[in-house]
Amino acid sequence: MLKRRAWNEKASEMREHPQGVRYALIATFVHVRLAEVTDDAVKMLVEIIQRLDRRSDQQVYRELLRDLQRVEGKIQILFRVAEVVITKPEGTIREVLFPVVKEETFHQLAVESRNTGSQFRLFRQALMRRKFVRHYRRMLPLVLEILHFRSDNRFQPIVEALSAIQEALTTKSRYFKAPVPIQGVAPRGWTEPVFEEVKGEAKVNRHYYELCVLQQLQRALKCKEIWVEGGPRLPEP
Repeated sequence: MLKRRAWNEKASEMREHPQGVRYALIATFVHVRLAEVTDDAVKMLVEIIQRLDRRSDQQVYRELLRDLQRVEGKIQILFRVAEVVITKPEGTIREVLFPVVKEETFHQLAVESRNTGSQFRLFRQALMRRKFVRHYRRMLPLVLEILHFRSDNRFQPIVEALSAIQEALTTKSRYFKAPVPIQGVAPRGWTEPVFEEVKGEAKVNRHYYELCVLQQLQRALKCKEIWVEGGPRLPEP
């Protein structure tokens, strides 16, 4: 109410108020407006992360559709292969299997296998990393400098991970030199790309780690498990 009143008043009308009333109105307006701007910045951050996710999915499907052919009747193919293996165990693949199932079908099955399951996930994550490094990562220093994230629950490791990312922004190494939070930060689906083995030592890939943390942050911000200093903490009705 006080913010709306200060917003609607002209400068000349504001000067006519007693000093105490004038300062109270201005302070209320600045406080509420700062919270609104902070909230808008948080919403923009969430939308950017979602856009990266969505555009990566779109490109993944475009690229896969060029190569991926769904092989129909896989169960029947398996039965035919099993029958041949049992009846002619000494035969070679070319002499025994290819007359029953065409060689081209095996190639199609191999392509489908590579582009589904864990391989599909790794391909998608690699594509996200490429987009992130080329474009979206430029926002990271500004976001971490302006917005101060806080949490008092199980998402606290995400806040600690953001601090570790901010400390390493001035370095150009591909890997973190100092230990970074892992428990509660990197889910199982991100373990493989985040950790790289270098000369027998497991190191944390910075770009994949940053992507993983941002995705976790986006989910936590949407459910208000993580909030930003100066912004509204409670969810909207």
